[in-house]
Amino acid sequence: MPRATGVTSFYPSISNDSKLVVFNQSNCGSDPDVNRLLRLLKPDVHCKGTDYTPETVPERDTVLAYGGRIAIVGDPKDHSTRDLLAHIRASGSRS
Repeated sequence: MPRATGVTSFYPSISNDSKLVVFNQSNCGSDPDVNRLLRLLKPDVHCKGTDYTPETVPERDTVLAYGGRIAIVGDPKDHSTRDLLAHIRASGSRS
């Protein structure tokens, strides 16, 4: 399974009988619709980042329809990839 940001810090807290599926468009083949996967697996908890609220999760209706719950997880989205790359480039140029 591809490694995903945040999984290593989250994974140790998962019990032995739990499963974690990392979904992204690079590992979903020709069907990037996570709703299909949710209906198939019916996870107890569907997690999304803090750039969502429970009401704005695109898959909300699907999760609630099978009795799952939505959890908002992660750090606040007060940073961007663009800014991180700029910081890395600036740090590298000092060497």
